[in-house]
Amino acid sequence: MFVVGPDGNVVAANISDSMLAILGSDFSRTAAGSSFHAVLDRLPVEVETRSDMGGHLARVLDGAVISVTRSYPMRASGAEELSVEITRVADPVGMTLVVLQGRQKAGDLVSRRAQQAQILLAQEEERRRIARDLHDGTSQHLALAQVMLETVRKARTFDAIEAACLDIEAALSTAQHQMRTLSYVLHPPELSSGGIAEALDAFLKGFARRTGLDVRFHDLAGRLRPSPDLEIALYRVAQEALANVGKHAFARTVDVRLTTVAKHIVLEIEDDGVGIPSDIAEGRRREAVGVGLSGMRERVEALGGIFCVERRPNGTHIGAFFPQRRQNDAAAEAVKAQRYCSEPHKVRVPRSS
Repeated sequence: MFVVGPDGNVVAANISDSMLAILGSDFSRTAAGSSFHAVLDRLPVEVETRSDMGGHLARVLDGAVISVTRSYPMRASGAEELSVEITRVADPVGMTLVVLQGRQKAGDLVSRRAQQAQILLAQEEERRRIARDLHDGTSQHLALAQVMLETVRKARTFDAIEAACLDIEAALSTAQHQMRTLSYVLHPPELSSGGIAEALDAFLKGFARRTGLDVRFHDLAGRLRPSPDLEIALYRVAQEALANVGKHAFARTVDVRLTTVAKHIVLEIEDDGVGIPSDIAEGRRREAVGVGLSGMRERVEALGGIFCVERRPNGTHIGAFFPQRRQNDAAAEAVKAQRYCSEPHKVRVPRSS
């Protein structure tokens, strides 16, 4: 753990034995007072990774973002992955906390099994949600229609029969509407007929009508190769992210961008609300009620992608970065993906005034 001052120099350091094995046993004596770039130079990572980490630190020091969490592959260090958490401390001096941790990954088989288990848990939760919606909504209206049919059977006057029939018609109409809504949520027809851009456009327009938010969709991806698994993942990430905005963000505007970069398809959702709590964004409170970040992350990573979430001074930014096809240099492409998820780009459409 390093405390970095506003000038980028290390003010204090508390280095674990595992990190000393990576940085060098003599580094603890010289860390304080040195530039944090001296730490980066000792890390067994690619040059592009060092540049990426330095860029994220600079953005936090400048106040562009409050916190950043990333993972990078390492070379011949005894650990396979370097976890990096950069967080601006709420003090008048402008200190920043940087936590580095080398992680030893389990075998590929164990990792796949764990991921599959998490996906199955997410699927089971989705089934429970659908069951609740059917029980609390549709089935209640069908039960009401059944009761009113009994009323018709016992009715002795025309007025009583007519009133009961009107109630039955209203109950069945409501049940039919709820079933159509549920069917649309499970698989929007636009995905089959018009692709992901058309499906997102229809969903976002409906979301804007229901919530009163100013939702702007920027389709910069052009024509995409049809891919059912990728399209449904993009759609579900957008659904969950927008649901979080509607419930928690207290935002006024939301920008949704679909684009391509570095042979990847990128979906970004950015709002101007209160910002996601830092402990949730950084994974320290993963099971927070109602935010669904773990489900989104599992969907993205199941397709070999990268999922990013950041709290910014004016809201929350979520990025999902999916490979369109297998890359020759997966590590290099992952670095590009992580950089794009959190940095401004010229290809982005600026906010309208």
